[in-house]
Formats: sequence, structure tokens, C-alpha cells
Amino acid sequence: MHAPTVGFVLAGHSDFWLQHICEMQFQFMYRNHLVGLGGFGLGSTGDVVLGYDTYWLYQQRGFATQAVGLMCDWVFKQWEVPAIRASANIDNLASQKVLGRNGFSVERQRGKLFYCIRFAQTKSPQK
Repeated sequence: MHAPTVGFVLAGHSDFWLQHICEMQFQFMYRNHLVGLGGFGLGSTGDVVLGYDTYWLYQQRGFATQAVGLMCDWVFKQWEVPAIRASANIDNLASQKVLGRNGFSVERQRGKLFYCIRFAQTKSPQK
């Protein structure tokens, strides 16, 4: 079973994380409803770092998997970057699955976080 198609729009938002850390902000939309937020920022070494959140009402329905794939595809097309980095809490299995389904692999673990990376040549999830 596949989730209904989710679209994304570039957006400004009042969320603290998005306004103060992200260089590029996205809203995940489904049938004119905001289902989540995401964005990209520059890491301390100049690498691109992904962050995202799906509202609880829309979790476990495939929206995050689809939205992360769309965002990564967009970044690789718009910017010439070799990789995108993300992290997931060791207790957050859903987020780990979202990243894995989008071609991210665990680079290292530090404390309660898995640090993941996706290279430009990695394909988006297949439908």
C-alpha cells in the first residue's frame, strides 16, 4: 500500500527550528492540509543537513517517506552537493525507516543518535 501523493512547497514558517537553522524550508501538503515540515541547512563543515517532522495525525501513513524523497531529489537537482546528512534518534524506528527507504545509510552512532548519509547517486524510493 502506498501513501497518497504528498506535494511540497517552499515556505516560510514560524517554527523556531525552521526559521533559525534552515536555509531552505518546505511544507508537506496533502489535500490542502499541512501534514509536516522540513528543511535543509548547512552543517558545521559546509555539508547539507536534512530535518523534517510529520504531524502526529499524519504519521505512519508514508507521508514522511515520500516528502523526504522529494526534498532530497530537489536538493540534488538544485545544488551541486555530493551528499545529504540526517540524524535519527536510536529510539525513533519510524524515522530510521524513513531515511533507509530514501537511500540513507548509517554513517556512525554517537550516544542516542544515528548519523546517516545519502549520496547524490542514490536513487529515491521505488513505488
